[in-house]
Amino acid sequence: MSDFDLSGLREIAEAATPGPWRQWNPATGPSHITIGGKVAFESLQSATRFADDEVIPHWCDATHIAAFDPETVLAMLDLIEEQAAGFETLRQLHRPVEIEPSGTICGECSMRLPNGKYFGRLEEWPCPTLQAIGESDD
Repeated sequence: MSDFDLSGLREIAEAATPGPWRQWNPATGPSHITIGGKVAFESLQSATRFADDEVIPHWCDATHIAAFDPETVLAMLDLIEEQAAGFETLRQLHRPVEIEPSGTICGECSMRLPNGKYFGRLEEWPCPTLQAIGESDD
């Protein structure tokens, strides 16, 4: 499904302070980030990167930190895990079936007679349902 560790991300998010997290621009407010009501970064220096010996403030970094508070990350992980479970249910339901002489069809989408034989509408596997969730026959 992904190249990142959902349980590891969940563990990090659950261990973080609950917030609220805020970021202020010095033009409009204090130049620090608060996490859980405490100052996390005292100055721009904490939210800067260095390029060619210059100090460049990256407010996008601070905004990113503030936007991905634990509550938001946990809600996103819940959604990802819920969708992954739904996809797995679809994979189990739309299983491949080998038929003679040589072919693979979707057991759920193809027409099956009461005697267990497939006849008439035969949907190749992976069927459009599985293709919609990124499944392939590779």
